[in-house]
Amino acid sequence: MLKVDFHIHTTASDGIMSPLELVDHAILNEVKFMAITDHDTVSGIDSALKYSASKSVKIVPGIEFSIKWKPGRLHIVGLNIDHNNDELNQELEILEVYRKQRAKKIIHELQKHGILIEYEEVLSEAKGDSIGKPHIARVLIKNGYAESMEEVFLKFLDKGLPGHVKKQKISMKKAIKLIRGAGGIPIVAHPATLGIDQKKEFKLFVEEFISLGGMGIEVYAYMHSDEQVQMYLEIANSKKMFISGGSDFHGDKDDIIGYYGRERLIPYSLSEQF
Repeated sequence: MLKVDFHIHTTASDGIMSPLELVDHAILNEVKFMAITDHDTVSGIDSALKYSASKSVKIVPGIEFSIKWKPGRLHIVGLNIDHNNDELNQELEILEVYRKQRAKKIIHELQKHGILIEYEEVLSEAKGDSIGKPHIARVLIKNGYAESMEEVFLKFLDKGLPGHVKKQKISMKKAIKLIRGAGGIPIVAHPATLGIDQKKEFKLFVEEFISLGGMGIEVYAYMHSDEQVQMYLEIANSKKMFISGGSDFHGDKDDIIGYYGRERLIPYSLSEQF
C-alpha cells in the first residue's frame, strides 16, 4: 500500500534519523512522497534529494516555523520550497544563532538547579545540526534524570520549570512571506494546537491566514479527532486551500510514517497537489 507523509523531521533538527536513514525508512514503509520539514533549517534536504534521486520515494523540500501566537501554539509548514533561496537562508542563519544561545541558557539554568549536563553533550546529541529542546531532553534521559521524553518535559522543560527558556519565534506574516518568496506553499500545521476550539473562530483565523498569503491546512494530524479532521477539511475545501497531512515523524515518539495516528492512513490523493 503506497503512502504519503508531508510533515517529517530528521537529525537536521530534532528527529532521530538522518536524512539518508529516513529515505530508507520511508521506502521500507512504502512511502512514495514525503516532505522533510525540519524546524528552522533546510540543511537535511540536499543529502535527502541526492540519495533519493534513483529511489522510489520523492522528496518534497519543506520547513517548519514556530510562530508568535498567544492563544496556543502555531506552527507553519512550508512545502515545495526552493531550499536554496537566499532570503530564506539568511533568516535561518539568524534563527540558528538564537537556537544555540537558547540551548546554552537552558543548560545553565538546569545546572543552577543541580542538573548537571554539558553543552558539548547536547551538541553531540544534535550531531552538529540545529539544536532544540528534544536534544537536551535526550541527554537528560541518557544521564538518568528521567525515563522518557514526556517525563523530561514535565519535570524540567515545560513553562515555569528550571529548563524553560522562551524560543525565538517569527511572526505569521514573516513566515508566510519567506515561504512564498521561496516559491513554497504555506500550510498551518496541526491546527488543533492553536487553542481555537470553535468553528466560527477558526474560520476567522483562516481568513487572516489567507489574507497574509497562507494557502493550506494540515487537515490530517495525529492530535486531530475525526470530528476535527472533518471540520478542517470542510473549511479548506470551502476556501479552495491546499490540504495536507503528516505524521510529524521524529522517530522516538508514538509516530508512524505515513499515518496521522494509529491505523489512520494519510490519504494518498494529497500527493496530486504537489
